[in-house]
Amino acid sequence: MVDTALVGRLGSDELAALGINTSLFSLSFVVFNFLATATTPMVAAAVSSHNSKAAGETVWQATSLAVLLGVLVAAGLVTNGTSLLTLMGADSSQQHMQDLALQYLLFRAVAAPAVLLVTVGQGVFRGIQNMRAPLAITVATNAVHLVLDLVLMFSLGLGIKGAAISTALSEWLAAGAYGWLIWQRRDLLGLWPLPHVQMHEVKQRFLPFLQAGSAVLMRTGSLLGTKTLATAVAARCGPSAVASHQVLMQLWVLASMLVDSLAVSGQTLIAVNLGKGECAEARQLAERLLQLGLGLGIGLAAVLGFSSPFWPQMFTTDDGILGQIRELVPLAVLPLPVNALVYTLDGVLVGASDFGYLMTAMVGASAVAASMLVMVEPSGTGLEGVWAALAVLMVGRLATLAWRFQSEKGPLPPSSVQLQQPQLADVEQLQQQQALLLQELQQRQQQLQQVGKQDQEQLCQRSSCDN
Repeated sequence: MVDTALVGRLGSDELAALGINTSLFSLSFVVFNFLATATTPMVAAAVSSHNSKAAGETVWQATSLAVLLGVLVAAGLVTNGTSLLTLMGADSSQQHMQDLALQYLLFRAVAAPAVLLVTVGQGVFRGIQNMRAPLAITVATNAVHLVLDLVLMFSLGLGIKGAAISTALSEWLAAGAYGWLIWQRRDLLGLWPLPHVQMHEVKQRFLPFLQAGSAVLMRTGSLLGTKTLATAVAARCGPSAVASHQVLMQLWVLASMLVDSLAVSGQTLIAVNLGKGECAEARQLAERLLQLGLGLGIGLAAVLGFSSPFWPQMFTTDDGILGQIRELVPLAVLPLPVNALVYTLDGVLVGASDFGYLMTAMVGASAVAASMLVMVEPSGTGLEGVWAALAVLMVGRLATLAWRFQSEKGPLPPSSVQLQQPQLADVEQLQQQQALLLQELQQRQQQLQQVGKQDQEQLCQRSSCDN
């Protein structure tokens, strides 16, 4: 959002170039979000069971994949930059915007390994239930990012290149901070000594991680592919349209970041509870998180809806872009409660390691939204059609995830709580029966005592009569 707000001051072409790059890099980086999503429950389960060896293997596997994949992503972006931007809608017919987008892409691509290493770091700290370290790193690096943006973009006059350099430097700084903090916890995570793995064991050791990762990769790829397609369709509507789309997408990003705290809590706490065999507690926790998510989504929708005459001016001063943003605000704001429920449910099911279903549900919802996006240009619905398709995407995700959450075949069946309640009722009933038995025993003891006294009195009377 820092880049969007500052680049918007440079002009509509610069903002459009940033918007296209944002979607492209999101697809390039976030598609590997499995590095965090798979790492979190695996580290949480290992640490909670005091299995530092398993935790260490997970961290080293994720780190190795992050470096390898990051280098491959960087090479692919640099060597195919022009072709990728053309696919995103920044073709030669908009030469100035394409040149600006290519400048940003080349400077930003060098931070690809850093971005994936940060993703691993986030997953590790979520797994050990330490949310303070990621927050501190995020705040610190964003502050550095803001200062670098102002210096490089405006003081040194580098424009959009300055934004790319600032982002890349900030991402490498964050990666270094995560690496240092994780190494400080090497005993807890079993990072030293290094795990000794024979070559013939590599496939077996990496297989569980890769199985979870492949499902998450497909799920994330479907989601980001749909959002990238939405940006590409918006780009074909012109620079002003894609600039407006970029601003509204940042609105969704902000909302997702706020709700992400609930999703991350769900990932970690659900994994820990299920690891202990406490399914009922996990279900009750999930229900509470969903209530909080819905409340937060409604609150965000209300605040952003009522303040819509003001916040678009934070991103741009172009009257044409501002007009388009205000027309699309209802389509962007009204789905926010749905989005909040989706993000929370997603976190809950990730914590339950239900990766296979998450992949299937995402592919189905994305296919419906993508078919709508393909028809935007022929039908002439423009940005309204793009955002209607994105709304359908989120509604479809909510429907499929809610069905899974309520299914008895899911990882958190509703009956798990219902089964626990009769057990509690049986305990109370047994306690009541025990109390009644004690009362009955006490009454019988009293009766026996009375009978004994009567017998003694009768014996005394007989002995006095005999005398």
